[in-house]
Amino acid sequence: MRFPFIPFVFITLLLSLSCKNEVNLNAPQKDMLVVYGVLNPNSDIQFIRVSKLFLPEGDAIQYAANNDLTLNSTQAEVYLQGIKMRDTFITRNTGIFTAGQHVFYLDKTDLTIQAGTRYNLEVKYLPNQAANIKAHTTIPARPQLISPFSPIYSGGGLNIANAPVAFENATKITIAKTTYAASYELRMFFKYFENGSERNVVYGPRSFTTSVNCTGGKDICYGLQKGEVLDFILSTQQVSNPSPNYYTSIDTPLNVPSAQIDRLNKSNYLSITAVDSFLYLYMLANNSNSSSFATSTLEYTNIENGAGVFGSFSEAGTYVDFTQCGKYLLHFNNAASPGSYCRLN
Repeated sequence: MRFPFIPFVFITLLLSLSCKNEVNLNAPQKDMLVVYGVLNPNSDIQFIRVSKLFLPEGDAIQYAANNDLTLNSTQAEVYLQGIKMRDTFITRNTGIFTAGQHVFYLDKTDLTIQAGTRYNLEVKYLPNQAANIKAHTTIPARPQLISPFSPIYSGGGLNIANAPVAFENATKITIAKTTYAASYELRMFFKYFENGSERNVVYGPRSFTTSVNCTGGKDICYGLQKGEVLDFILSTQQVSNPSPNYYTSIDTPLNVPSAQIDRLNKSNYLSITAVDSFLYLYMLANNSNSSSFATSTLEYTNIENGAGVFGSFSEAGTYVDFTQCGKYLLHFNNAASPGSYCRLN
């Protein structure tokens, strides 16, 4: 089973609330909608959250914690590519904002979301048509990994295995530049067992717009320092001086018939996400902003006549394995040292 990929930025956008950067306290009341939506062609369901911009009397944080600010189908009609979206009520872990929220959604039977395609969003606010909003996004093409690539074939293509990546050395991740992408994010998902208990760790995200610590030529690359990934995994191990076989990983089958590719090891997944320009600019603006309601901050939006963001991304990746040296350095499966050259420092 593939690692579930739920980008942190999507969770943040779906469950957060934003305000305009300048509010005139003496201005007459005006309806304005806030939209958060991030399209993902790898997902079976697409979600859009719509709420009203609010300026309550008193403590804004307390007001948001006690009130559902999102709109439902009795208040708004939401159309994606001309198809009317349904609404539902979701709950989440409690935080600053109320745990229950309404969202609009479509599934793949309603509309197939495809990379490289432009999608138009329209929201009609039923109490006041002057607050209607529009937005669009073009989903980046699916990223193409050049190196490391997996799987590898042997025996005239009859057998197949994941490519081993020497994370103990400096490693260059190279991808072909993707149309409609403004930035890229690198993540790596690792699963291992500590004293029999499963542990899942995520390296990243590492965001980049141009090549980092490497030369990509016509392509774009991200260079990992020697032992950087292994040091990160080692930092997640809770027990010092582990005894043999205390840490284990699934690394079999190492070689299977090519027709049985689904049997390959799925413990280590390398992911590249291509992010569209609207979502990238929104993240860029908010990463430099203060989270305090007491300060005035700049707020990027691509929502016509409203606030928030309507963006998209696409993701691709590959499963990889550690080398024998990598397994030894991580204390996995009581792996033997392959030689004196195998060390992090």
